Amino acid sequence: MKNTILTLGLIALVFGAVAVIPARAEMAIDTACVKTAISVRDTSIMSAFSAFGTSGTAALTARSTSLQAAWDLTDKTARKDALKASWSAYKTATTSAREAMRSARQSAWAKFNTDRKACGVETDGHGSGSDASL
Repeated sequence: MKNTILTLGLIALVFGAVAVIPARAEMAIDTACVKTAISVRDTSIMSAFSAFGTSGTAALTARSTSLQAAWDLTDKTARKDALKASWSAYKTATTSAREAMRSARQSAWAKFNTDRKACGVETDGHGSGSDASL
């Protein structure tokens, strides 16, 4: 019986204490501001994706041209060296394109997070991982 009264007393104390804690004032959300931040972020990511596509096309075009030229060589050693150089240049170009895309995407999201907070929104439940597969 004493345990029940003690337990009920503790529960009342805890819930009573919770009830008197004032709620945190909500910051006003500027929806136009958030929409602008989204537009700026997504336009930046679209531009980066477009540049990535252009870089990828250029890398593939250069690879195709240089591989075909390598196979025109009759000297086996020269052909091997040309093939190796062609694949190396392609790897360098695609790595650079991916890094530029990743960097632009991260910058766009960092700016968005700063802008979003200034608009009065702590989080929208999604983050930059949503675009990581681009």
